[in-house]
This record gives sequence, structure tokens and C-alpha cells, in this order.
Amino acid sequence: MIKETLWLHTPVPLIGSRECRENTNIDGYTIPPKARVLVNAWALLRDSKNWENSECFYAREI
Repeated sequence: MIKETLWLHTPVPLIGSRECRENTNIDGYTIPPKARVLVNAWALLRDSKNWENSECFYAREI
């Protein structure tokens, strides 16, 4: 139940910043070298393309 709660209500919505090493293209956007990038963990966990029923809470019995 704790894991499910942490998945649904992420305590840290943004994963620490990363620095690009080279020119990178993501969804048509060019990220230049040395640019700082933040990863939105909250949005990743709510993406219905990757998760089935991404907004649901499942209390699993042990």
C-alpha cells in the first residue's frame, strides 16, 4: 500500500536536474549542450500511454 501511495502521490514531483552532453532532439525541440533539464516525474506517472488506469489507486492485500 505504501508503494502504491508513493506512486500515486509522488513526494518529489521533479527529478533532479540533468545536463545535456550533446545536441538532443526531443519531440521536435532541440536541447543544446550544457542545458539543464528537469524531468517531471508526476507527469511520467500519469501518462496513460504508458500506464493502464494511471489515475487509479489499487490497495493490494498481502
